Amino acid sequence: METQLVEAARNIYRYFNGQADMTLVKKSLGYLFQEDDSVSSNADEKEWGIDVDVFLSELQKQPRFSAIMEGWHDPMTGSYDLKDKDATEFLRQVFSILEDDKLIFTHKNVAAHEHRYKGSWNDFHTCRPQTKSGWTLHITRKGSGHYNCVRVSLDTQPGDILLFSPSAYLECKRSDSSEEWFYSWVLFQVDNRIIDLLDWPEVASGIYYIKAKQEQREENVVKVVDRLARLGWSNELNEVRIRATIVEHLMVRCNQLVESRGYHRKDPRIQTAINFIEDNLFTAININKVADAACLSVSGLTQLFKKQCGVSVMQWREEKRMTLACNHLIHSHKRIVQIAEDVGYVNQMYFARCFRRHMKMSPSDYRKKYLAG
Repeated sequence: METQLVEAARNIYRYFNGQADMTLVKKSLGYLFQEDDSVSSNADEKEWGIDVDVFLSELQKQPRFSAIMEGWHDPMTGSYDLKDKDATEFLRQVFSILEDDKLIFTHKNVAAHEHRYKGSWNDFHTCRPQTKSGWTLHITRKGSGHYNCVRVSLDTQPGDILLFSPSAYLECKRSDSSEEWFYSWVLFQVDNRIIDLLDWPEVASGIYYIKAKQEQREENVVKVVDRLARLGWSNELNEVRIRATIVEHLMVRCNQLVESRGYHRKDPRIQTAINFIEDNLFTAININKVADAACLSVSGLTQLFKKQCGVSVMQWREEKRMTLACNHLIHSHKRIVQIAEDVGYVNQMYFARCFRRHMKMSPSDYRKKYLAG
């Protein structure tokens, strides 16, 4: 007799092939999310936060979907005795291909928890190089997560907080050094009430990081995240406004952490420089133009930018270009030479060297890795 995990995997596969209806899929997804402790035992799709029809539709649009379905055709449709380990691998492959969340997470200002155990169905590699539907905050609660932040790699500890702008590169998984990773995430939209509270220490373009020190202030952050998660995902206007108020509370608590650690605030002129770089990301600008835009001398900009951002002006721009290149490699069939030109490089060999330096592999290997089943 099939286990619930095997049954869930088969139902999802059959749905994509027109052999199972939505009722069975919702039952299977409910079991999977409940098993993952992400939702309560009486969970329904409103609680675990996704529109199932849109979610499944978006999965089918992902670049690797067809290859995965073809690869699992025989085990899923033949007389193969599917085991839990097979179902786990199928589910990992299917859920890991979701890279564009803009249509999935239409809910504003929401939070949830994820618990990834070594060997569990959701113990997969998340890679979202494209623009997200809002700002994303991750706080590790237990175990450790591994993040590729382009410039650096991070293995988090309980209490560590990462913040990603909508255009930042987001790639994470359970750390190989940990048997589990329990973390909470918040997806939120920025308004005038919190824009000045997002000046965190930057570890890469659009990625910000507060290192844990096991303080009471971190407990205060966790309490606010838990409160936000309990409010659910309703799109009703008043509910969205209530959650926006709690997001403001969350950002104030995080701001207290930033201040308590003695982090330096970003000079407004550096933010002007960053805005200018982003607005002219694909044009042939030089350090003089950036300095003029920031109303600084070249030497003044060079020193202040490196001090506050950790890299040079042109290195910061290169990181931003690399994250966009990752998006094109996964989500388009363009030749690599065309992608290089699209993100501002006229020399493909130089682009390839820059890409390898940041991503630790060639553009073609990166494409193969994330388009493989």
